[in-house]
Amino acid sequence: MEILVIHLAAGRHGWHLLSLFDVGGQDRRGGADVFKALALGAKAVCLGRPYVYGLVLAGQAGAQEVIRNIKADFELTMGLAGCASIAEIGPHSLIREAEGVEAAAVK
Repeated sequence: MEILVIHLAAGRHGWHLLSLFDVGGQDRRGGADVFKALALGAKAVCLGRPYVYGLVLAGQAGAQEVIRNIKADFELTMGLAGCASIAEIGPHSLIREAEGVEAAAVK
């Protein structure tokens, strides 16, 4: 997952920092990566290449199917993490790999 950081000017509010995460790397990325990006503080998530592959293979319907699949995977990941809304996603929603399954069960 690549992290892109962009500085945006918001007029009277001054400069704001917006973190964008690109989940469309070379290997397959999905809703779990969107979930991780949001938990790490992203305000937006870029799909990168996957929707383009869908577009090339099946036109608009292919791109829409890719987006539907990523959205469904994201919603499944949210449910498995116990989050009913995007507002509930945060760093506390993630566990470190070293903590293992036992730590996840205690949570």
